[in-house]
Amino acid sequence: GDTGADAVLGLLRAAVAAGFSNAILTQFSLAVCALVGRLKSWPMIALVPTLRGALDGSPVLLELLTLLPEEIGSNHLALGSDLLDEVREQLCSSAAPAVVELCLGTLGAADGGAAALRCLAAWAKGSILPWPTLAPAMDASIAATRAATELAPLQAGCDLLVAAAEADWE
Repeated sequence: GDTGADAVLGLLRAAVAAGFSNAILTQFSLAVCALVGRLKSWPMIALVPTLRGALDGSPVLLELLTLLPEEIGSNHLALGSDLLDEVREQLCSSAAPAVVELCLGTLGAADGGAAALRCLAAWAKGSILPWPTLAPAMDASIAATRAATELAPLQAGCDLLVAAAEADWE
């Protein structure tokens, strides 16, 4: 059956199609993040394919995935520590490989891969991207950073390197 999360995702897809402003898209994205964290609306293994199915080709997809690690841990989502640990564990084991795959596929994008690098950095910073999962993407990420001719991908690549260096790799 259709869940509340599917309904919000439908609204987000409609907002993207209608060309709504980034501020509105961000609010919808935050709502999806909240539903992922609080209700565990989809099995985590299906998270990226579900979002991809709804938003494929839209920059909102990477934006939403970039917001997710921060939102999951934010105070206003107020997940109890047990639930937070469980959600992080599931993101780490089930969703992270698909996130890396998605980001790798968009590193050569028109924005110089900035969105993909930002997303990888957010997941590494949030300690939900295990090193064995991230490691295969590092060569391409460093190459994209090195090839950057604009500030955004350069900054994002540097953020990823810092996050990777500081992450608590267990």
